[in-house]
Amino acid sequence: MPELYAWCNQTLLDHCLGTATQFERRFKDRLAFWTKSRIPEVWHLRDEMDGIRFIEFAVAMHDIGKGLDVYQDSIKIKPCNKFCKRSCQFQPSFRWHEAFSVILFQNIVRKILVRLNLDQEKRLALQNPSRFCEIAILAHHQAMRDFSEIEKGARELPKRGKIVLRREAIDISHEVAKSILGNDEAANLVKEAMQECSNEDLYGDMWNLSGRMMFEKSRMPKLNALICGPLVLCDNYDASKRGSSSESPLMREIKRFFNKR
Repeated sequence: MPELYAWCNQTLLDHCLGTATQFERRFKDRLAFWTKSRIPEVWHLRDEMDGIRFIEFAVAMHDIGKGLDVYQDSIKIKPCNKFCKRSCQFQPSFRWHEAFSVILFQNIVRKILVRLNLDQEKRLALQNPSRFCEIAILAHHQAMRDFSEIEKGARELPKRGKIVLRREAIDISHEVAKSILGNDEAANLVKEAMQECSNEDLYGDMWNLSGRMMFEKSRMPKLNALICGPLVLCDNYDASKRGSSSESPLMREIKRFFNKR
């Protein structure tokens, strides 16, 4: 099976699990403490799926939108080899990969809510934290663009033609779910949801994403930061360990912070 890459020198599966490992090691216990009073719903999931592990799964899925052909092709056609540094002039890129990461994550959540036969209390235990996760995934990338730009993307992207979710991305999602959720049924539902997404017109979901994110952003900015902050730190730190993140002042501060712990 061909590898999918998060960057030229790091596979997508490695980055998903690596970011989740950094989160688990450095923030999981802290987040459990922070959310106990602020997001009490995450404490209602003890049978099917622990709420904090669900957030960890969302962190791992932050870049799954890179499993689209438009991003993977930007790596394949580069005139340098796949082990280049971030300073390479032929950087792989797809401006909206984070938006599609959210869309794929939303479809996974919907599938789990419908099929796991949860009672109302446990449905809320997934729904409410998932909203914070969606905003964090969308906001983690680069300059954290204004969410109103999603509507612009929904207008412009169809001009490129159809985008396709690589089948390898489905397998990656399943592997990540098995590793983090520890629930075979939930992992299989993740795979089903991703398979369904591979047959859908994902552009249409961007219009729905635009309105929803503007609403959620206005409701929960502080709670979103509880997840977005650790995600940004863990994402950059994991990439830097493999030479795929430039040594910027921000990166030096992240390394200094992590290396103290």
